[in-house]
Amino acid sequence: MDFFSSQDQARGRTKQLIALYFVAMVAIIISIYAVFVFAGFGQAIYQSTQGGAPPPESTPIRWFNPELFAAVAIGVIAVIAGASIFKIKSLGQGGAAVAKSVGGRALDQSTTDPDERKLLNIVEEMSIASGVPMPDVFVLQDEVGINAFAAGYDYNDAAIAVTKGAIQQLSRDELQGVVAHEFSHVLSGDMRLNIRLIGPLFGLLVIAFLGRMFLYSGAGRSRGKNQGNLAIVGIAIMVIGYIGVIFGRLIQAAISRQREYLADASAVQFTRNPEGIADALRRLGYGANGSKVQHAHAEDTAHMFFAKALSSSFATHPPLPKRIKAVLPNWDGSFLPPRKERTTASDEKKATGGGQKSRGQGMMDAITAVAAVGALSQDSVRQGIEQRIRIRRCLGDLSLDSPAAVKITFIALILDPENDFPKQIEWLESQTDAELASSVRERVEAMAQLSASERFAVMELCHPGLRKFSSSEREEFVNLLEKTAHRDGKISLREALVLHVVHRQFDEKGAAKSRGKSLTNNAGKFAEPISQLLFLVASMEAGDEESAKTIFADSIEKQYLLSGSIQLPTDMVPLSELSGILTQLEGASFGIRKQILSAAAHIVLSDEKTTDREWTFLRLVSLSLGAPMPPLAEE
Repeated sequence: MDFFSSQDQARGRTKQLIALYFVAMVAIIISIYAVFVFAGFGQAIYQSTQGGAPPPESTPIRWFNPELFAAVAIGVIAVIAGASIFKIKSLGQGGAAVAKSVGGRALDQSTTDPDERKLLNIVEEMSIASGVPMPDVFVLQDEVGINAFAAGYDYNDAAIAVTKGAIQQLSRDELQGVVAHEFSHVLSGDMRLNIRLIGPLFGLLVIAFLGRMFLYSGAGRSRGKNQGNLAIVGIAIMVIGYIGVIFGRLIQAAISRQREYLADASAVQFTRNPEGIADALRRLGYGANGSKVQHAHAEDTAHMFFAKALSSSFATHPPLPKRIKAVLPNWDGSFLPPRKERTTASDEKKATGGGQKSRGQGMMDAITAVAAVGALSQDSVRQGIEQRIRIRRCLGDLSLDSPAAVKITFIALILDPENDFPKQIEWLESQTDAELASSVRERVEAMAQLSASERFAVMELCHPGLRKFSSSEREEFVNLLEKTAHRDGKISLREALVLHVVHRQFDEKGAAKSRGKSLTNNAGKFAEPISQLLFLVASMEAGDEESAKTIFADSIEKQYLLSGSIQLPTDMVPLSELSGILTQLEGASFGIRKQILSAAAHIVLSDEKTTDREWTFLRLVSLSLGAPMPPLAEE
């Protein structure tokens, strides 16, 4: 899977979705207009424009009535657009809001429940393996069926929700297959489209509700022709509204069916274990509960689920036997009963192994580096398991999803233990208090055994905690983090990129703005920020300015979208401006971002050696461009 192409294709599918809903809205406008005209409201408007004179009895129905058509069109557009915007705004928190809307309970990373611990461990491992910041994890507590979904606008607000039935009835391998399936939706850009499907569908449903109001209004006034007509209009609009909803459900189902086969195949590719996801699917076909979700709002999110969540006739997912056959061609047609034995803590420890690390340096070039973006593999998943275990050994049972723990951890990531560390702690104590400084010292010492890649993973695992900060806590935390990074009067590129990760997570207004932003494929429009970013990277790698210019020019020459429009920057910018540079690039298409990352990879890997530190730095650049990159493959 080419991550960058899949992102642009996902945005293309969003445009197709808008076109389909536009067709539905036009059809609804014409249908409601015809109902009003047939019920005689067009004649009433005609009478008012003729000075109140009643039309003759034999006057035929005036099908062409611009005033009435304009009123109906404006009304329908206002209702559908207004209701859609309202619904999407209510889901402004992204995946967490969707999970809560169907009864999701957020999991605490300190949970001791074996089933919940199993789920959290698997999601952590997939997060580390893919380079995606840790999503919020929810359990649909009241659901006994086996199901799950991923939701969010992008990985910064992503959430994964799994039913109680799934974590209890599936083995670790089976649950890993389901979670890998959901991570495929995260990496392919499906989440953004899925959450956007909810808004327009709600708008269509509101039309049906308005028809019901017209019906009750007309029925409540039993006298007069207009009241009777109003009831007829109400029935007609209600029927039209529900037909619109059916049309919306068909769009949901078509898009969902199209993507599920690919997500199943990706899960097999990620885990190299077709039996895992196949056996999870086989358990769905056994017994009455299957994959059903009982929550009242499940209908809104039916297209998001791992398997068919409703008993309705709408086929939101491909037939179960076809999905099983696709990943397990030799399937004998049998289904599996739910597992009765509960997961224990010792089972989970055995399943994840000892976390032994195989050290070594991989040989990597820019082409291979860019191809690794968004591409999970069995080796990546294995590294995710091993890195999670080593991180937990160093940090113990420390929960990383609380603001207090995140604050300590990020300050520890910014500090440099190899550069007069006691003075740094002394400075921190002067800025905060002895207790915080002591906690940061302990965290730095605990993480001293971790590689650069594992420290990057710690940052990823902190994202659920970052999402919990209040507005005041965010401001205080960012100020302290920036003061820590600038404590010596300068800032490193690594520190600047870590700060950008935090800024991007906290920038709710920017995130909301970027959701509706159309991306541009003209590199010339981003010439200045592209040149500034790449020259900063070249300056970090090269020993002097002339060498930096040579590496910069060589990296640009190899990128066909950049070579004609990107020159050396006119003004050198300080690293403190890096976040602003990367923010400007959020309007660039993923095709341009791919070229930027390829150029950056060429610079970083120009010495023909790939160290863990260099690869981790490249991963920070990639993540800042909205492209998660897995850990370096170890020999």
